[in-house]
Amino acid sequence: MEKTNSYKIRIFDSKDTGQVIDVIDRVLRDIKVIPESSDRIDDEDLFQIPQIYSGRGKFWVAIENGMSI
Repeated sequence: MEKTNSYKIRIFDSKDTGQVIDVIDRVLRDIKVIPESSDRIDDEDLFQIPQIYSGRGKFWVAIENGMSI
């Protein structure tokens, strides 16, 4: 029997910041937007998600096993 993954979708919480940055960093490296040898992505917008999206929409995260994906 194949194992199925269970995901939850919810609105971003500031406690998700580190995991969101890690996911975006990993994806940008995978698609070669930033080189593997560079430091972790340091985009100021990623540290201000609640302020940037306030009144303009929502920022959603997918959660699997208690971690943002």
